[in-house]
Amino acid sequence: MRSGHIHPDIVRRSSSEISASTLRSLFHSCPYPVAKLDLAWRVEYVNPAASKILFVDENPVGRDYWNLFAGRVDPDSIWKSRHYLALEDNRPPPEFVEFFGEPVNLWMAISIRPVPDGIFLFFRDITSEKNCADALQNTERLASLGRLSSTIVHEILNPLEAVTNLLYLAEQSDQIGPVREYLQLAGQEIERASLIVAQTLRFNRKSTQTSVISCDSLLNDVLSLQKTHLASVHVKADTHAIRNVRVCGNEGEIRQIVVNLITNSIDAMSSGGGQLVVRARHSTRGNARGVVITVADSGSGMSNETLKRSFEPFFTTKQAHGNGLGLWISRELAHKHGGTLKAKSSQRQGRSGSVFQLFLPEAA
Repeated sequence: MRSGHIHPDIVRRSSSEISASTLRSLFHSCPYPVAKLDLAWRVEYVNPAASKILFVDENPVGRDYWNLFAGRVDPDSIWKSRHYLALEDNRPPPEFVEFFGEPVNLWMAISIRPVPDGIFLFFRDITSEKNCADALQNTERLASLGRLSSTIVHEILNPLEAVTNLLYLAEQSDQIGPVREYLQLAGQEIERASLIVAQTLRFNRKSTQTSVISCDSLLNDVLSLQKTHLASVHVKADTHAIRNVRVCGNEGEIRQIVVNLITNSIDAMSSGGGQLVVRARHSTRGNARGVVITVADSGSGMSNETLKRSFEPFFTTKQAHGNGLGLWISRELAHKHGGTLKAKSSQRQGRSGSVFQLFLPEAA
């Protein structure tokens, strides 16, 4: 063990092996913030690093943990649910959680470890990692919007052209009945164009706030925006099973994942066409109930080596047409929302293609 570095799993030992006072003496010299909560969510101990970085000008000992962090994190996010998983179920969460720490303006990652009389929290500064990941994510986001731009232009021009034609017909007619019909149809086309703009704005929304999202509506919106690109393939969509399912997260980021998966599937199929399957079902991962969204194509498939590297940053098979960030960013966003993104592929003659499965936990 390196000097000054305390591994979180040290707290798994029983109290007979390591006393509380021994743990505190170890954590006292640790350069990373460490805190201990009791079973009533009161702060029982913080080391000097935590006092200096997280609790400037205040003594948190004896205070309610959630009151200390009020306003810093979304109370309905997975950040809170993973704390409860550790304290009430006595199980460490599968991954660390993140939050923006004030007043020092740092991104912190928290590893949560349960003990018989509470939980230990281990904080790590990930500001540099977040800044780098955000920069790459913004790069991929701009690339995704660029790929969507031509589709959006076509989708908006179509109803505008129809409006122009309908207004011309209305102008030429001298009978009130047909004029009203033409104007009614023109109004419907304008509503269609407005819907496309609204869907685009939702995709482009960059927000740290989470919201409750309808999976069914989200998938249908994405498929609607991709209508032009999907014209050459047979689309089989089945989202009926999740009509009433809601997930909690950043809507723009979840849309970005789905758009990336569908775009990759379209690119994997030849210009001669193919079949795209978008299916959503209830599912569970461990004890988490949620929804799994499947995007499958009948393309040429990936070799085992390509499949293994498909989620690596900057790895691409599209040469100049790709930056190699789409799948990597998509998996990072899935993990951020407490979900997973997995892939399998086949190059067998007559059964080739790739399948991507996105799991997202259902909103409480």
